[in-house]
Amino acid sequence: MVPHDGEGKYTVIENGKKYYTTLFFVVIMLAIIDIVFAMDSIPAVMGIVDNSPGNEDVAKLVIYTSNIFAVLGLRSLFFLLRGAVTKFDYLQQGIAIVLVFIGAKMLAEHWINMILTKNEQVFISLGVILVCISGSIFYSIFITKRGMPADAREDESEEN
Repeated sequence: MVPHDGEGKYTVIENGKKYYTTLFFVVIMLAIIDIVFAMDSIPAVMGIVDNSPGNEDVAKLVIYTSNIFAVLGLRSLFFLLRGAVTKFDYLQQGIAIVLVFIGAKMLAEHWINMILTKNEQVFISLGVILVCISGSIFYSIFITKRGMPADAREDESEEN
């Protein structure tokens, strides 16, 4: 491996030997991350798909297509969130709350299914996600970040 990007190439030849560039490893890692996220979403999709007898083919189609679209949209969503996180100071905390909520909901699914129907669960989940994300965005707009000096806030507003 060479410690440079090889001017956009995946491999370079130095001293008669073929070496991989850092760009090659970045592309490999991105592909691995896409696969991990796709595998991670399979149980989530299976939890909401109707897998009753006679619907197996439709369920498989929904699971496969949702994973394909998840992988396709993952990178663009990452760049969107990356840009949004720099604009909204508290968006990371809102996303963290959503992830904790989803994790707790998955752990308590057995007991939640005894109390609420699937439709009620979907509406409650969407409501919690919408409130957390929009709340963190509004909070970022109207509340200045703690511990930030006044002159740094002025510099930041001049840049935007």
